[in-house]
Amino acid sequence: MNSFQSNRNLTTLVQCLLLLLFVLSEWPAAAQFASINWHRDLSDSIYKEFQQPGFDGHSTFHPQSPLLHTESWLKKNPVDTSTANICMRPVINAAAGATMEGRIASQSFAGLQLDVRVKNRWFFEGGYSLFFQSGLEYIDRFTKSRDVVPGVGKARFINGLGQIAHYPYGRLIYQAGRRINLELGNGKNFWGDGHRSLILSDNAPAYPYAKLALDVWRIRYNALYGMAKQGDRRKFFATHGLNMHLGKRLEFSFFEMVVWQDRDSLSERGLDLHYLNPLLFYRPVEYAQGSADNVLIGAGFKWRPRKFIQVYGQFVLDEFLLSSIRGRTGWWANKFGGQVGMRWFDVFKNFNWQIEGNAVRPFTYSHGSPVQAWGHMYQPLAHPLGSNFSELVNIFTYSVGDWKVENRNVYATFGKDMDADGDGIIDNQGGDVFKSYEGPFQNFGNRHLQGDKNVLHYNQLTLAHPIKKMDGFEWYVSHIVRFQKNNSGENIEQAIMVGIRMEGIISPVRDF
Repeated sequence: MNSFQSNRNLTTLVQCLLLLLFVLSEWPAAAQFASINWHRDLSDSIYKEFQQPGFDGHSTFHPQSPLLHTESWLKKNPVDTSTANICMRPVINAAAGATMEGRIASQSFAGLQLDVRVKNRWFFEGGYSLFFQSGLEYIDRFTKSRDVVPGVGKARFINGLGQIAHYPYGRLIYQAGRRINLELGNGKNFWGDGHRSLILSDNAPAYPYAKLALDVWRIRYNALYGMAKQGDRRKFFATHGLNMHLGKRLEFSFFEMVVWQDRDSLSERGLDLHYLNPLLFYRPVEYAQGSADNVLIGAGFKWRPRKFIQVYGQFVLDEFLLSSIRGRTGWWANKFGGQVGMRWFDVFKNFNWQIEGNAVRPFTYSHGSPVQAWGHMYQPLAHPLGSNFSELVNIFTYSVGDWKVENRNVYATFGKDMDADGDGIIDNQGGDVFKSYEGPFQNFGNRHLQGDKNVLHYNQLTLAHPIKKMDGFEWYVSHIVRFQKNNSGENIEQAIMVGIRMEGIISPVRDF
């Protein structure tokens, strides 16, 4: 029996088992409350009990709220879910300050958000915000090099002032019975339990997507389909995720992702219907079509050894050859990454600590066709550093009365492309996921962190306090310091920002 036939038989067996579990599972007529909090039903109760403002963890399949956590509003504005409820509210995070060099700095956005709930089945969340930023050199460099405001969208430049970006977002959720949830939207999703995700994160701008979620026994299954862009080219991606609870303390997750371009030299592919089957493995389908799409797989776990402690991790696999790994040949196509982390709630009263390590080998997430890289609008769909990096993250949060303090510290090393052989041509060292992996600098002898080694140290300390006369708002002051060192020298940036924001606000990823 050949490998393709074996894969096809395995696919059929898994489909039958999932269908059997679904049919045998309880299907009460009463529907669950359709809010953005529904996905936490299977999450660890420790997360719900000890979540602190500013300490924003994720359940394994966390549908990242576009800008504002709705549940923070619900705590102060409970609704009667037996009838329709409509609420329109502003979305504001206005901050300004100065850099060490005396430049005016700003990271602000403002807009409106509409929330609609109809009985206990329908939920809509949508809105628009206008982002403005200026002053921080590393963000300006990123925006100018990729023509995109990180995490937001296409940049519009205002001469001498900064950049703006439009951010429309929304999602429609339908709770089809107790165990099925359907969602259609333009936004972000986060798959993982850490501060970062090596599978799917909220790093890139919003994208159109459709999603199916199914609960069977102690299993949560997600199928997500989205459309991404790279320059003027469209591409599509499909993802499957399966999360299983083994007792009350241990969870395992499994993931698969595939990316394909809307057209190639032979045909206009568009939305490939072969990948829309929610119960399949992508690799056999790719082989059956004779295509060269970008397929990745992954796994994760979450373990609670003690009441206040969570240990979690992820592993992502792009390609590998076991004999090459054993032989330590440094083959360029051994592409994988890993994550391990810990959350410790109430280390002492109201003090929480999260520590996380991430590492990804060169060329991971990239593809022979750059359009099929695991990314959107020239930002990775996984980790903001792409590949060929190691990272250590520490996050501390503390609250005393109404005062909240958060310190976020990131230490990373990563390799960037450089002229390694002195021929005047920049060689592909595997750190840019949007470069084709065809023609790497060398086929063998590759090593982690190769190329122009960069050392990055980012620290952000934030102090926040509610504004008594503005219910739901808080003022805050934040100190940012970013240090980067490479073969070209050293660069240090510092800024102090003061602002007001709505409680529960979500800001784009900036700690890279």
